[in-house]
Amino acid sequence: MLKIELGVCVTQECPTVWTHVIKGPFADPQLDTQAATDLFCYDQNTTTGAFFAAVKNSQSDDWAPLPDEPRQVGGNHIFNRRWTHIVYIPIFAVVFPRPHREKLLLFYDAASGVAEVYEADGHGNLILKKQHNRWRTSWKHIIAGQFGMANLLFFDETNRVGEFCFINHSGDIRLIEGW
Repeated sequence: MLKIELGVCVTQECPTVWTHVIKGPFADPQLDTQAATDLFCYDQNTTTGAFFAAVKNSQSDDWAPLPDEPRQVGGNHIFNRRWTHIVYIPIFAVVFPRPHREKLLLFYDAASGVAEVYEADGHGNLILKKQHNRWRTSWKHIIAGQFGMANLLFFDETNRVGEFCFINHSGDIRLIEGW
């Protein structure tokens, strides 16, 4: 069994079937008060993914007792593609009555050049925001971050080309700069 340290006072045995583990604020029952870590785990071989919420200090925001361990939130997600890349894209929105963070995940299949942008609803569900077709099939790295006006970096190691892009809360993507 693989042990995953979540940095929140808990180490839990996890199945070793996951090929991708993505950290982000996806489904945490303690998001407002505890800032615990959430995970989206995906197995490329079975095309199955699931959200897990880490629990800290044994209670949720509504004070219900919870075990100190990651727990699955929602059901399993079965995809019709074998995603090669999954990237969490934090997008901050200043909206009344309080600012919040959009919880977007970018799924990319290098074999077909298809990408899909999903929003995590906080309850273990994924909502498809946008599908993109005819992407370069040779992207080796896709990295989220703040790169000036861009929040995504794509790099094709074989052809030594890259792109800085911006993706918005609707899943629309815009090229900022390529090289």
